[in-house]
Amino acid sequence: ELTYDYNYLLDSVAGPDGK
Repeated sequence: ELTYDYNYLLDSVAGPDGK
């Protein structure tokens, strides 16, 4: 879903440690 992709991108920017 779009929301899922958006959240995924945000996590990518924050970094793997962000999750």
